[in-house]
Amino acid sequence: EFSYLGTSPFLACKPDYEYGGPDAYPPDFSRDGFISGIDLSVVAGRIGTAVDWYNQEDRRLDIADEPFGDGAITGGELSVIAARIGAGC
Repeated sequence: EFSYLGTSPFLACKPDYEYGGPDAYPPDFSRDGFISGIDLSVVAGRIGTAVDWYNQEDRRLDIADEPFGDGAITGGELSVIAARIGAGC
């Protein structure tokens, strides 16, 4: 899931900051290990904007339309995050 975003399922939710590598779980935008309203608000603040595919942070937000996203931040992204509220990784 979400592998097209350049994240690593082998990092077990720990961001690889030291090596500049990928984050482990795309819906956890706050990188605190679980999905919360903070993560939802990150997406909500970008509704209606286009995704810059050369920017990994931007690309992470386009998570609703697998396998490759649709290039825009929409209500679909909010739905993906809302369905995972409270989930840990």
